[in-house]
Amino acid sequence: MSTNQNDLVKLVVTGAVCLVAAFVGGHYLTVMARVPVMPTIRGPWLTEIREDIVNATLVAILLNKGIVVQGTTVAAARRGWESVQVAATAVGDIRG
Repeated sequence: MSTNQNDLVKLVVTGAVCLVAAFVGGHYLTVMARVPVMPTIRGPWLTEIREDIVNATLVAILLNKGIVVQGTTVAAARRGWESVQVAATAVGDIRG
C-alpha cells in the first residue's frame, strides 16, 4: 500500500476520534442502562466479604420469594451476613 504523509495523518486522527467516541459512548450507554460496574477488589479478604454480601443477598431474595433453599446454603448465607456485620462493627469502632 502506498500513501502519503497527508493521508497517514488523516488516518491517525480518524482512529483517535473513533477511539474517544467509543470510550465516551460506552460510558454513556453504561450509565443510561444502569449496568453495575464491579470495582476492582484487592486482597483475598475483600473478595471474601464481597462474596459473602452477594451470597447473603441472593439467598435472602430466594427466601423472600418463597423458594425452598437447602439448610446448608441458608446457614452459609447467615454466616456470611454475620461476618459482614462483624466487619461493619469493627470499621465503626475504628472510625470512633
